[in-house]
Amino acid sequence: MSWRRTIPPLVGVAALALLTPALGDFWLFVLALTIIYALASLSLVVLTGWSGQLNLHVAALGLGWGAYSVFALSSFGVPTFWALLLAGIVTVPFAAAVAAVAVRFRGLELAVATLAIGLIFERLAFRNIGKALSQRSNSISTPFESSFVPMDRPSLFGVDLDSDRAFFLFSLAIAVVLFLLVANVSRSGVGRTLRALREREIMAETLGIPVVRYRIGAFVLSILLAATAGGLFAALKLGIAPDSFNINLSFNLLAATVIGGIGSIGGAVIGGVLAALLPEVVQSGPLAIFSGERLFLVFGLGMVVALWRLPEGLAGIGARLRRRARAAPPSEAAGVDTTLPAPGLVPHTNGELAEVEVERRIYGSRLDRHARPTLLRTDGIRIAFGGVQALGGVDISIPQGEICALIGPNGAGKSTLFNCISGLLPPDEGRVYFDGADVTELSTHRRAARGVARTFQTVEAFRNLTVEGNLMVAGHLTRSAGAFAEALALPAARRSDRALRDRARRVISTLGLDAVADRRAGELPLGLLRVLEFGMALVPRPRLLLLDEPSAGLDANETASLADLVARARTAYGLSVLLVEHDMSMVSSLAEHVYVLDFGRIIAQGTPEQVRTDPIVIERYLGQIEGMFEDVGGGRRARR
Repeated sequence: MSWRRTIPPLVGVAALALLTPALGDFWLFVLALTIIYALASLSLVVLTGWSGQLNLHVAALGLGWGAYSVFALSSFGVPTFWALLLAGIVTVPFAAAVAAVAVRFRGLELAVATLAIGLIFERLAFRNIGKALSQRSNSISTPFESSFVPMDRPSLFGVDLDSDRAFFLFSLAIAVVLFLLVANVSRSGVGRTLRALREREIMAETLGIPVVRYRIGAFVLSILLAATAGGLFAALKLGIAPDSFNINLSFNLLAATVIGGIGSIGGAVIGGVLAALLPEVVQSGPLAIFSGERLFLVFGLGMVVALWRLPEGLAGIGARLRRRARAAPPSEAAGVDTTLPAPGLVPHTNGELAEVEVERRIYGSRLDRHARPTLLRTDGIRIAFGGVQALGGVDISIPQGEICALIGPNGAGKSTLFNCISGLLPPDEGRVYFDGADVTELSTHRRAARGVARTFQTVEAFRNLTVEGNLMVAGHLTRSAGAFAEALALPAARRSDRALRDRARRVISTLGLDAVADRRAGELPLGLLRVLEFGMALVPRPRLLLLDEPSAGLDANETASLADLVARARTAYGLSVLLVEHDMSMVSSLAEHVYVLDFGRIIAQGTPEQVRTDPIVIERYLGQIEGMFEDVGGGRRARR
């Protein structure tokens, strides 16, 4: 936990608690409601701001669940105090069951699914559940048909928290604890991982991150926070009315959170303030024209303007200004150069890679190659898309420590084979073997855990994370602490995070990325992005590295530097490399064995020299790309 970041909010909370004697019951009630709505906004920050999922009916799938959980526990004799503390936990199994179904959807489908499930609870389930529970409770005399279920406020150590001031302080204490725990998660590996998979799920999966498990976890944590808020809401209102958890409240909370900043914890606080105070502010005076249903206009326009002009919300204004200041040309007085390296620059290697002597193995015959232990083997891989045969029985093998190239014209099936090897696509027929084990049925993240890493033809770095943040996410498989340890900021979690940060910084230093370590990946030129993606693949120390056209978009100098990186890394870390590449100069300088793929079939294989002189390869492939690599404007090479 960073105490420098934590102390200012805690001072603010303490000042607020000390000022409560000067406030009347009405404003204490509003402040308690602000806390409750801030917790609901925090649930949206976790779910939408971090993991990119959308719960369109948080009032029902969160607040309502929590309120009725407190009611259910109370009706079975659990003291209200404990019922409030347990409200979120009680909803976890049910939230996990719903999440397991909901997270199978993406984007609009997920939004519609949560809206539909929420409306079912709002309009039907809550009424029937409440009626059944009220009939079993001897302490509740009001029939549920009255659409209101009374609830007592809690007592603590024999002291009743009936007054608005006492209940406000109780709610504030719960909120502080939950906000601190979520803040710990935000700064931990879990928080970085959630923000990463929001951007690029496929890349996250290839780094060994179990995406579905993390999405379910984010959904459950979000519901736990919202359910706790719902329990406090019911106790504050001294009862539950099913109509309280309607779609209108969900819209207001979502809009207020977006305006506040749906990606940050500070945005949740601002969202809670807006959702609770705006309805009160427009009750009188010149703003009364926005009271009632016209308040939707304020929230709706505010959300649109925020998405248009302030995507990070009001809470992100400070960070946005700091980024602008950092990007501005430095003053002479400052004496610090904050500009990015030139767009065409690929950094030189430092540290352990700089000291490596590049080694290239040249086979005297195929027997020399087959004598080496095989790391990867595919057996008869076939896959078709809509009747078009993408791969028609592909057999390849890669010995340990070899750099092998896979070449062929566009549409030959090279990326499809990569996807089959890494687990992104299941083959229709055939098997994939890694280190002697059949991994055909294993998911992508499980293959990554066995030592398979890859890059993509289009750079898949996480653009909104810093260079260091990208490399720390890439080290997911090396983390030694779990989510609970990170939420509680236990020593084991701090040790794990320090070790991961040290590993990331070593890679930064080794690849010469020190000057841009704190820059967002989205600010980097393509050459540096290629190096960053290569570094992300190296962080977990894989055994097999799949490079999918790593030189795409690079000029000759950048390509040569990247090839040097690959050669040095192979020797330093004992990697095996499978390279898909159109640049024959890179293939010739790196590859020790080459497979040629055409129309989903291997048509030739051998050393680069053997393949280059093969008549079939010349006819079908190399003859087509003659003259492709001549310099064009700007120093970039033309590509098909």
